[in-house]
Amino acid sequence: MLSAFNGLDVITFAVEIEKNGKRFYEKVSDIFEDTEVKKFFLNLANEEEKHISDFEKLLKDASGNDPQETYKGEYIDYVKSLVDNHVFNTKADIDALVKNIHNKTDALDLALKFEKDSILFFTELKELVAPHNLGIIDNLISQERNHIRLLAQMK
Repeated sequence: MLSAFNGLDVITFAVEIEKNGKRFYEKVSDIFEDTEVKKFFLNLANEEEKHISDFEKLLKDASGNDPQETYKGEYIDYVKSLVDNHVFNTKADIDALVKNIHNKTDALDLALKFEKDSILFFTELKELVAPHNLGIIDNLISQERNHIRLLAQMK
């Protein structure tokens, strides 16, 4: 059944993960009264919106590479595992995650996990996109690294 997944599906998963990240940052901004913290998380939500747009561009050009595998479906099994274990996977209950945030440190820790998971996932996406789209993925990875730096500074 997993062999039915392809690069297009994986990019679709990436869009959904980014949408969950955007919703998370918006909801987190609502729970803080500190305007600096609120603005910080809203800025991250805006960045996630840009990532969604970048991934939607990739969907329009979904031709990609076939990764090397030792058995048919090996790579997609791996990618599916990454999606399923991503903090904001496609089935994530963002409201439930936000309810478990009791302070700024909780929010920043969860955001850091999201950004780290995203870097790992995006790095693997490079195996599935057409070579001329690698720059888009590299740019997204660079942006996620910057988010980690900003989150660490805020923490």
